[in-house]
Amino acid sequence: MKMPQLRILATSFCGRSCIYCRPTGEGATSCASKQFVNLEDALSVSRLYKKNGGSEVKITGGDPVFWPELAAFISRLKGDVGISKIEVITRSPKIEDKISALLKAGMDVLNFSLDTVDRDAYKKITGCNDYDALISTIQTCAKLVPIKVNAVIMKGINDLNVSDLITFCESLNVQQLKLLDIIDDLQNGEVGNSHRLVEIGAKRLSDLYTSLAPICEDIKKDAIAENIVYQGGLGHPMNEYMMASGLTITVKNAENGAWYGNPCKNCPSYPCHDALMALRLTSDSKLQFCLLNEEASVSIAGLTPKEIETIFTASLKVYEDAYFVV
Repeated sequence: MKMPQLRILATSFCGRSCIYCRPTGEGATSCASKQFVNLEDALSVSRLYKKNGGSEVKITGGDPVFWPELAAFISRLKGDVGISKIEVITRSPKIEDKISALLKAGMDVLNFSLDTVDRDAYKKITGCNDYDALISTIQTCAKLVPIKVNAVIMKGINDLNVSDLITFCESLNVQQLKLLDIIDDLQNGEVGNSHRLVEIGAKRLSDLYTSLAPICEDIKKDAIAENIVYQGGLGHPMNEYMMASGLTITVKNAENGAWYGNPCKNCPSYPCHDALMALRLTSDSKLQFCLLNEEASVSIAGLTPKEIETIFTASLKVYEDAYFVV
């Protein structure tokens, strides 16, 4: 059985304005709504995930640092639901204020979104001036909990500085650095952070797309081992490199092909750079299959436990029937 990742989108906002912000899902641009996921819905979906063989949950957003019930949710995931591994994904320095509570609750991994270690490029990407605070927070947290770093690589923005990011991660004994290419299907000039693209002189998100194949070749020269990995048998086949320092570098490259499902067939973006990888519970209580098409989702708000289970079981069927496209 192909088991998707389960991602709980704790909030609809993150307090940032990244140039690659997604129109749905984790980078929702409707930040003003200040929406939080319903705790009981999140627990119900997590229980069903566990019941069907899932064991790991990722908590993302928006940014979960703003969710008042984050620590309580993690504690119940571990104690009541029996989830074995919980990963929190953030890009906020505010996570440092909560790190002790999150560790006490049972968080296993802290994943930071950090696209560059160049201060100017960071501001250009995020629209924020908190680079020093975030770097300091990552350094502090790396001493307390296993750390992962995600970086979206963009042409003319940070594609020539990947080696600096690798060095930074190695200096902190970061567990994994994941490099991602731009999902250039995301923007048509009318959605997402199009105004931010204009600020940097780009017309479309696709203007920032760059193939990660040359970067893979450079990393490969210094790697001591390499592999191809999948996310639960789904998503894009990812290049994985083990470095002598102990750092694992994982590269999500859309050129490697991807897994898709029945909801993808009538989508105008198919085949896309997102593909079928995770089942997401959004902050407005929808089970969501992808980041591109909001219609590829189903609401569980206000439903009975039995109704939620029926919908969840049908959702897993989408992943079981997934097929690969090069």
